[in-house]
Amino acid sequence: MHREGKAHYFKNTFLPCVASGFAVGLIVGIAVFFFKYAADFLSDESALIYGYIRENPTFIPLLFLGLAILATAEYFFQKFAPETRGGGIPRSVGVIRGIVTFRWLRTAIGTVFNSFLSYFAGLPLGTEGTSVLLGCSLGAGTAALPISGRNFSKYMMTSGACAGFAVATGAPLSGILFSVEETHKRVSSTIMLASISAILSSIFVSRLLSAALGINLAPLFGVAAETLRSPAIGEVWVMLLAGVIVGLFATGFCRLTEVLSNLFGKKCSAAGKLMRFIVLFWLVGTAGFFLEGTLYGGHGIVEKVFAGGMGPGEIALTLTIRLVLVVLCSAIGASGGLFIPMLSLGALAGALSAKLFAVMGMSAEVTPFVVLACTVSFMGASTKAPITALVFAMESTWRFTNLFYLAFTVFISYFITELTRTRSAYEFMTERMAKRQAEGKHFFYGDFKVTVTAGCFAEGKEISELLLSSNITVRKNISFEDESEVYLGNERRLREGDELIFTALMSDENAVRCELENYFGKQEWEKHDTESGELRGV
Repeated sequence: MHREGKAHYFKNTFLPCVASGFAVGLIVGIAVFFFKYAADFLSDESALIYGYIRENPTFIPLLFLGLAILATAEYFFQKFAPETRGGGIPRSVGVIRGIVTFRWLRTAIGTVFNSFLSYFAGLPLGTEGTSVLLGCSLGAGTAALPISGRNFSKYMMTSGACAGFAVATGAPLSGILFSVEETHKRVSSTIMLASISAILSSIFVSRLLSAALGINLAPLFGVAAETLRSPAIGEVWVMLLAGVIVGLFATGFCRLTEVLSNLFGKKCSAAGKLMRFIVLFWLVGTAGFFLEGTLYGGHGIVEKVFAGGMGPGEIALTLTIRLVLVVLCSAIGASGGLFIPMLSLGALAGALSAKLFAVMGMSAEVTPFVVLACTVSFMGASTKAPITALVFAMESTWRFTNLFYLAFTVFISYFITELTRTRSAYEFMTERMAKRQAEGKHFFYGDFKVTVTAGCFAEGKEISELLLSSNITVRKNISFEDESEVYLGNERRLREGDELIFTALMSDENAVRCELENYFGKQEWEKHDTESGELRGV
């Protein structure tokens, strides 16, 4: 790269990516830290209330009255901010890919207050997914400031989502992989620069706040180092069976989520939708009254499973009830995250499998390792993110244990979901959100011819580095120098004067033109042919 090109890259790519990522990380780090602090406080207070009612059953009618009030409040808050329905991670992924829209300020406020209602009621939903959506919203808000460029909005939303994930889980490397494996499913220097800068600054500010408030740093799941003994080579069958069991369980979970989501996604009256929320909250309250492990996100239940504090009957009952409640929360659209709840399902499935393996001859000392492997394998298989799952296993426990057996189980479970052609739970939820938002709109295809202008954002970058919405696809790339077509397999950096032709599936032609101008500069648009189309899968 010649000197002029290096200066252009530093000024238009490196510096803006790092600066914007750093700024977003600071904002998201502070916001997510206090969000989690408040959410933990509400969950603790809720646990005290449930405990008091268990000791004083005469107050059960008040419990159900309170749950009905919370359910009604969340229903009407979702009217104010419908973007807060369902999981935070699939919503964020949809927004970043450009297939779902949101109002960033309303989403940020709504997702916090609606999630607080869910946590106080005891719903089995976590803070991690909500933190991702909060980070994505604040990234969009930062991009809307006058000093920010609109062409950096998706990079800033990506960095905000990754920073939210990293602060919520204490797993910065997993946050970086999240941007690659889950959000964009590709690697580019611009994504990496923005995401890493945001994660570093968000982790730094959250640790400063922890020190100021006297909060000790600890891994997400506290597991004693001496308890995580890897299997001997003769016990490799344990990890093989664990991978198969978890893979089949993840397949069942994803398909049950899809079936119930389609069932509850059918048109219903406003009174019917409100009643669904109330019944869901009552089901959670009933289950929580008799079995404490069915409440909240599942962080406590995972640590209890690691400690071996549950018998097989309690594990099976808790797993069954939590599975039903988590899927119902997702299908009905309660506000909150599904990340930790999915980990809790994997941990319970691992604990139950370990009981079976012990009967088959497995050493009891291997049980915690089997639980850890099943916990992250279920997450990796359900979300189709095995690399993130593998790294998360180390970051969430601060134990860099035997990676071979962990990888073995994670990839066996992942292969099972691939063999059964099971869609990622997040992918399906994102598609459902997109289809719901597309209802009543007319979609059509159109071609757009653009020219790379001097000093535009795209100049000096490869097409793969541009975070175009997934409904916009490059069809031709014609070099300005010799007017030859540049094929994607032989991609090079864009230069002033290069011409590109994009095909878009859209309902708003002006929105597509605006997005393309954000990247390529002001254009003189030519009239193009259009044809009817329909919204396709994400």
